[in-house]
Amino acid sequence: VIGIHVWKQLGFFVIIFLVGLKNIPASYREAALVDGATRGQVTRKVDLPLLKPVILFGVVMATIWAWSAFTEVYIMSQGTDISTGAEIQVMVTRIYAEGFLYFNMGYASAISFVLFVVSLLFVGLQFRLFRERSA
Repeated sequence: VIGIHVWKQLGFFVIIFLVGLKNIPASYREAALVDGATRGQVTRKVDLPLLKPVILFGVVMATIWAWSAFTEVYIMSQGTDISTGAEIQVMVTRIYAEGFLYFNMGYASAISFVLFVVSLLFVGLQFRLFRERSA
């Protein structure tokens, strides 16, 4: 499931990061190289700080998409393993099984709300880790 999920999202993230790199002015890199920085230092000290918003966007989107990996699991299991509680079950397939196979709509709604709150906590943590620190 992880391999399929990575393969499905890889092209999107490559394009997003390439656009982010293209938006960094070449003069910043040239100035760092003139000042004696190595390629690794330019990447670490110039490119990565300027790519912080793009990286944050990528991390948030990857987190949201990881929590909603229903399609991959449903297709791989052909809909049969979801109801039996087999090895291939994620939170979203559990919500689907509870709501539409067992008709426990209240329980499915509660799981959905917990998933929403956990997702908000993860996204909030990511924003906190990536926020700009004033010196």
